Amino acid sequence: ERNWGSRIGTWCLLGEYVQDMGKKYTIGYTTPFAKETITISNSVKSLTKNIYLDSKHAFIRVNNGGIRIWVSGDMPTVSDGILVEYGSYLELELHSEIVNFKALNLDKDAVLSIVYYL
Repeated sequence: ERNWGSRIGTWCLLGEYVQDMGKKYTIGYTTPFAKETITISNSVKSLTKNIYLDSKHAFIRVNNGGIRIWVSGDMPTVSDGILVEYGSYLELELHSEIVNFKALNLDKDAVLSIVYYL
């Protein structure tokens, strides 16, 4: 059982500096491997397999609007799924979470900025 409360917030720990609200947080994973930007607009989206490949970690910033997610492969709806609000960072710690990640925007288009780590 994962404690989602500690993994979804306004910042999280990674292999570079993350600056949020004028504060810098040092974090430590492995080397950044790839990145992508996904716009979610009224349909469920997954991460892009041809980009994340064998990544073990992903760091996601939620821009523009809130989303609901599942990392189990289930389909989120506007009322079902883990709520991740605009401005939050999300950390996926397992390759299976990256593969099974699904997200749906809530009220307006959401843009996900993603960095993958090996």
